[in-house]
Amino acid sequence: MTELGSRLKEAREAKGLSLEDVQEITKIQKRYLQGIEEGNYSVMPGKFYVRAFIKQYAEAVNLNSDELFSEYANDVPKTEPDDYQQPLSRVKTNSQVSEKGSKLMEFFPMFLVIFFVILAIVVAYYFIQKAMNTTNSSEVPDEPQEQVIIEETSDPIIEEDEPEEQSEPIETEETPSSEPEEDSQPQSVLAVKETSGTSTTYTLSNADDFTVELEAAPGGESWITMTDSNGERVYYNFVKDTQVESFDLNEATSVTIKVGSAPNTIIRVNGQELQYEIDPSSSNGITQEIIIEKLEQESTEE
Repeated sequence: MTELGSRLKEAREAKGLSLEDVQEITKIQKRYLQGIEEGNYSVMPGKFYVRAFIKQYAEAVNLNSDELFSEYANDVPKTEPDDYQQPLSRVKTNSQVSEKGSKLMEFFPMFLVIFFVILAIVVAYYFIQKAMNTTNSSEVPDEPQEQVIIEETSDPIIEEDEPEEQSEPIETEETPSSEPEEDSQPQSVLAVKETSGTSTTYTLSNADDFTVELEAAPGGESWITMTDSNGERVYYNFVKDTQVESFDLNEATSVTIKVGSAPNTIIRVNGQELQYEIDPSSSNGITQEIIIEKLEQESTEE
């Protein structure tokens, strides 16, 4: 194993990622990633791909690829000129380009003349239309305005006010407002069932709904994989810097959450924050597996 491969492997394990996780992020086959860690570049499809794959691997684990290439220059194979021979052979010769350019130059004066003729016609049409509109507007005489004279009568018409009918007040019966009854349903209970190694199982009881929220601590990030009781992948990505992801798991009876960085991850179940049974600040509590089992509610008879 080369020093470069060891550095990449240490960075991957520090983030709690497996080779399958890096394969999912970079879309590079697992055997190529394993070859980079072991320094076995013979499995690569060509030397040209070695630097490109190392660069993508480094970015997936938050390492600077330029610094790695500079520091471990002896661990990265040199790219031979033959690797670029085939793409370079497809470049057109200067003679081919110049021949096409000369043909275009022959027709350029004709295009230029046609352009100026069309431009002159458009300008002339604009000024002719403007002159015609000005002449038509000046020929229309102003129509005299009719004056309306209103004669005042000496005897004003006085309208007698009719007595207003008094409307009898309408009695309305006030109905007492009924206040909504408070929800007497007790809150769901999240309790620790058992702990084994870095895995903790919780039970969720007295709950109709089953929702999970994943939130990253401010300035932190964590790789999280979450699968439901049917083995289907619910989430498979990073959460970063106060990012919140919410999931409705009412159809599932349990969920398994693999947390890459527990100190940077907040988990809420039905709005209730999950308390880590294993201390996230301890050496074995950074990467944890959380299993939540939803218990069926017992039916009560009235």
